[in-house]
Amino acid sequence: MMPVTMEARRLAIDAVTPHSILAPPHAALETEQPEASCSDGTSEDACDVECPNGETPPIHNMMSYYLCAEVVHQESITACQATRMRCHLSQNLSAVLGGYPCEPSCPLNACGDDGCGGSCGSCSYGGTCDGGTCSCDGGCLNEGLAVLSDCTTVNCSTLGLTCSNGECLQPCEPDCTEKSCGDDGCGGSCGTCPDGGTCEDGACACETACKSASHILLEDCSTTNCGTFGLVCEDAACVPACEPSCDGKSCGDDGCGGSCGTCPDGGTCEDGACSCETTCKSASHLLLPDCSTTNCGSFGLLCEDATCVPACEPSCQDKQCGDDGCGGSCGTCPQNGTCEGGACSCEATCLSGTELLLTNCTVATCGVGLVCLDDACLPL
Repeated sequence: MMPVTMEARRLAIDAVTPHSILAPPHAALETEQPEASCSDGTSEDACDVECPNGETPPIHNMMSYYLCAEVVHQESITACQATRMRCHLSQNLSAVLGGYPCEPSCPLNACGDDGCGGSCGSCSYGGTCDGGTCSCDGGCLNEGLAVLSDCTTVNCSTLGLTCSNGECLQPCEPDCTEKSCGDDGCGGSCGTCPDGGTCEDGACACETACKSASHILLEDCSTTNCGTFGLVCEDAACVPACEPSCDGKSCGDDGCGGSCGTCPDGGTCEDGACSCETTCKSASHLLLPDCSTTNCGSFGLLCEDATCVPACEPSCQDKQCGDDGCGGSCGTCPQNGTCEGGACSCEATCLSGTELLLTNCTVATCGVGLVCLDDACLPL
């Protein structure tokens, strides 16, 4: 059985639909015709019948037929015949059409309802479905694929083009001719300016300055090595190298930002000369006013009171203890004795039964037949 299309179904339904539904009320008046005789002499009014289902169909409808008063063509049907056909269809529509399946209708790129309760599909790329037609904002999925307003796509790459703002355009050719920075005309870059420089009309601009003692940064942000010309960079310019001079100087500036030395031992620099306070650095070394050091010992002398003096000769003649005259010692007294005038003094006492500590802090041994008692050697 052949499927019936939606259009055929609509026309069949139109044939049995009352005129009041198909057109506004005034339409019926406009189509009314004066009473005319049919070819068989029967008046049109005589064709009015009541359908078995209780409906009275209108004489005028959207079916194609000619009134009796009009020229009758060979394919014409009379109003009476049309009326009876409508009655038949109104009663038997389901029997006439019910067995025919619905044929979905989905034109190219359609979406939404297919007319048979199914779907023609949804819109790709975020598009919306309006009246069975997809609508997209358009754009580029990538450099080679464009999305159109009807949600279809165009492969720009196959046309030798690139996608830009939803259109296939000629590929952009970057141009950095005579440019060291800025836009290349295709959204790319011709480079950036070094050392904090700014880009002006494709050219870098920097403030001239010394990057180091030998390298200078120029206005176009390039760098020049002053050293290759035997120069140095000072005050944002390449200038002859400074010749340091320390003639007659032991300290201070060398004239080129360097130093001729520093003063030792806390000395101060005055006009390139060091100045120190004379003092003994040790028993043999003397710090002089120019901050140099002299070894008194090399002259057989000692350093005392900020000067080199003859070496002291220690003397312990007739001395048991005390100072030797040169800061040394002639000895200490035994048995906790005291030193008085170079002589030791102790309290006489018995150290044992035979040993007696004398007052000069020496120890005496009692002779044969004697013992030490009461701090003296006494006969047994």
